[in-house]
Amino acid sequence: ACAADKIYANPNTITGSIGVFGVLPNFQKFLDNKIGITFDRYETNPHADMLSGVKPLDGKELEVMQTMVNDIYESFIGKVAEGRKLEVNWVDSIGQGRVWSGEDAIGLGLVDELGDLQDAIAHAASAAGINDYTVKELPAMIDPFQEIINDLTGSKSSISKALAEEGIPVDKLLEIKNMKGIQARMPFTIEFE
Repeated sequence: ACAADKIYANPNTITGSIGVFGVLPNFQKFLDNKIGITFDRYETNPHADMLSGVKPLDGKELEVMQTMVNDIYESFIGKVAEGRKLEVNWVDSIGQGRVWSGEDAIGLGLVDELGDLQDAIAHAASAAGINDYTVKELPAMIDPFQEIINDLTGSKSSISKALAEEGIPVDKLLEIKNMKGIQARMPFTIEFE
């Protein structure tokens, strides 16, 4: 977002965090104590297994990791400073992993205006000289129940048929799901012919 022409945020939008951290898990004790797996190493150089995740980092390796995190952070604050036309030192002073509300972010120069997605769309249309536009959200929302059916079988008809064979009428479930308001339901359906 920092390279955008204009950034909108709601007053309570969490803005930031301009920060970087690194996590390297060490599964050595877990694998040994819980599963009984141990590791023997043969290294072609003293730090070949630095990122293996099965040994603690030594002092030199910690130093290398911290240097990498610092380099990424410097790049990050540089991009924010350039994109938002701010001083790097200022971005660093409000960065360090902090988060700000959208309202506070305006005063800090991280946000241009308070508003929501519709405000941002209206601004983009205006900036492009478009007065008459429509918004289409993609991907189109799929009915969650239908999505479960499709995920399980890849086809609605096969699972509908399987459920029907078990006495579960899928069409009735969909009908109930789409009903609105408070309902009192019985554990059976009465049908008149």
